[in-house]
Amino acid sequence: MKTLEISLLHYGKLSHLGLAYLAYFKHRGLRFKRIILIRDTLSPSPVFPLSPDTPEAEAADLIDDFIESRRLDAGFAALCRQVSDYMGVDVNPALCPPLEEYAESVTDILVKGINDPRLVELLQQESCRTFLYAGGGRIGPEFFAIEGAKYIHVHAGGAPAFRGADTLLWETLYGAPHQLTCFFQTPGLDDGDIIAKFPVMIDRIPLDWPKWDPELLYKVWLFCYDPHLRARFITDLIVEQGIDMSCPPVKANDDQQSRVFYLMAPQIRALALERIFSTDNCPGHRD
Repeated sequence: MKTLEISLLHYGKLSHLGLAYLAYFKHRGLRFKRIILIRDTLSPSPVFPLSPDTPEAEAADLIDDFIESRRLDAGFAALCRQVSDYMGVDVNPALCPPLEEYAESVTDILVKGINDPRLVELLQQESCRTFLYAGGGRIGPEFFAIEGAKYIHVHAGGAPAFRGADTLLWETLYGAPHQLTCFFQTPGLDDGDIIAKFPVMIDRIPLDWPKWDPELLYKVWLFCYDPHLRARFITDLIVEQGIDMSCPPVKANDDQQSRVFYLMAPQIRALALERIFSTDNCPGHRD
């Protein structure tokens, strides 16, 4: 295994993007310098309230259990299994070995939200200051004030023309080429210096499912297929393009045609998903 001068900011034990990065890096014979496991103690959902008196470690465990319970949906799990089989890399939380197998060292920290000062203080003490960011929300300006710190983000879309949320789906509806972009984060929105941007082929995976359910498909897209694409992209950059992510060449993110996109409304999203997922094996799909 080749150890890279990159540390993974792994937000939550069950971060879909973080788990995809772990699986793909190991699949390509790579491991991280360090994994920083960020365990949030703020509830991720209003339907899962936590008492302010709950001890932080207990709150983090309860949140992990809540997130895991949402994955027990049989349809979601079955479709994710099919996506992993098609992509050829198993991204399965149940099969994830101890984090120590993916890095030289592992540390964990309890936080109240991603911008907790305790996390900033921890990163200030790190010798390796190139971080691959695996979710948790937008980080605040205090992170960028850390001397020498760089935060790599893989954006599912062609930045800067397509910035914001659901950008691969927006590219689908606009008929634009599907692209992935790897860049260094800034306090702005998807406007950091670009490390690489390449077209991506989104295969119409012939999934088998019992009925046409756009909301379930969006969940599979967001938490399974999209992380596969991002993780494959960055490992391809490292292995096949030979890019040293600790000090890569970059170019300015200065496209004057830049636009910010927001989360799609469900009706529009369903149209995009029809173009991404094959519906041939889906009983009940409208003709």
